[in-house]
Amino acid sequence: MVGLPLTWGGRLPEALAHLDDAVAIARRLGNPTAITYATMSAGMLRVDPQPAQALELLDEALDRASSVGNQLGLGLALQASADLHFTQGDLDGAIRLIARAVEHYGNLGDRGWLRTQLFTAVVVFAAAGADEPAALMYGAAPIDVLVPVTDEDQGVGRGVPPQQRRFLEAVANLRARLGEERFVALADRGGHMNDDELVDLVRQTVSALLAGAPGDDHLGHAPS
Repeated sequence: MVGLPLTWGGRLPEALAHLDDAVAIARRLGNPTAITYATMSAGMLRVDPQPAQALELLDEALDRASSVGNQLGLGLALQASADLHFTQGDLDGAIRLIARAVEHYGNLGDRGWLRTQLFTAVVVFAAAGADEPAALMYGAAPIDVLVPVTDEDQGVGRGVPPQQRRFLEAVANLRARLGEERFVALADRGGHMNDDELVDLVRQTVSALLAGAPGDDHLGHAPS
């Protein structure tokens, strides 16, 4: 609990030291839930300065959360891991993890967290060439939770969280590749999809991508 507030004051090295102590204590106790939250917290704070170590910690959090059915810890770790695998160039890993995250929250019936996963899904699927499914998911994502930014802010990256910046860049690419009219039509359709339809869309898109379908050719084009 001491470590996280220190980061808000810009004291990251001290925060990491406290979290490393927490990880060591949790491992010594052997408590899976304590290990889940300690390794997850330590991993999330290392995403930028130490991404390789962050991956190891988040993988450990996923393993321990899964072992005891810790639904909150599992969902948070999946979300953080999907984004980190993407930034480290592991697109297949990111695809698999975002699929697990969406399925996880879909099974729990947690609508808010389910739709929050769509931000990462848009980024990952756009990068994989699944433009139409990504545009549908954009329409269903809770855009109102994003940090308000101006075009100037976006251009220089000022005040824009890294995950949000990646999302905005992916959306700009989708608009350019699909054309504004097609993008808007798909986003509008996505905004009317229910949770079960979204989970099914993610499932189908992931299956096609992992099967090696090139771009949108086999990803279920939305009707005009």
